[in-house]
Amino acid sequence: MDLAFSPEDLAFQQEVRDWIATAYDDDLRRKMSQSKNGYLDKAGQVKWQKKLFERGWAAPDWPVEWGGCGFTASQRYIFNMELSLAGTPNPSPMGLKMCAPVILAFGTEEQKKQHLPPILSSDIWWC
Repeated sequence: MDLAFSPEDLAFQQEVRDWIATAYDDDLRRKMSQSKNGYLDKAGQVKWQKKLFERGWAAPDWPVEWGGCGFTASQRYIFNMELSLAGTPNPSPMGLKMCAPVILAFGTEEQKKQHLPPILSSDIWWC
């Protein structure tokens, strides 16, 4: 079994690194250096989430039709690894990781259309 990354995976890894180098700006880095738990204040979390959203990488685990990335397993691993290596903020867990999966699994189409886009863009904040 060959577990090496493919040339496409390596190109994706470089794309993620290049994007992080630009998007993870000095202000966010400074704030994260003071974080005790891997999260920022609301303004910092929203700023980072909006950068991910603008790039199309805000919700790697969501279905593509609702704004997910459509990553392969290798790309998901690479993406998470590069974010971790760079010390970026953890995604705010409530909206993206707790509420949205319940809405995706059990919500009506109307509920999905109402709630998922603003969760993805951080235009609403769940708590």
